[in-house]
Amino acid sequence: MTIPPLPHYFVLVADRASGIYGLELADAMGLLKKEGNVALLSSVGAGCFMGVPWWHALVQELENTVKQRFMHVLDCATSPSHAVMALTQGQRAAVLLKSDNLQNVTAQALYKQEGGILLSERPKTINNEY
Repeated sequence: MTIPPLPHYFVLVADRASGIYGLELADAMGLLKKEGNVALLSSVGAGCFMGVPWWHALVQELENTVKQRFMHVLDCATSPSHAVMALTQGQRAAVLLKSDNLQNVTAQALYKQEGGILLSERPKTINNEY
């Protein structure tokens, strides 16, 4: 399975309210007119303290609200184990902060093998950074 290229714009989603705000901002900027133009990005480390089921439920609720699908990226901060666990639970794109340790290298290889994307730094968002 291949993941499409990363969009140029990211909306920070810390919770439902911030997600709606960010998507309203993206819409006002004209970014939602073309699907694939915007991706959703969780708050820093959300993969470690909130988990994949929470993230997937939140993304689904936002997609249903605006009736559009989005690429979404779960931030796992410095935890390769959370990044790999997210991959096994269906998360196709995540942030794992750059490190040369063996666990990070292994996580990177697993994402590549599964056609996922593992970012080594957080992309900038169009709304406030958390």
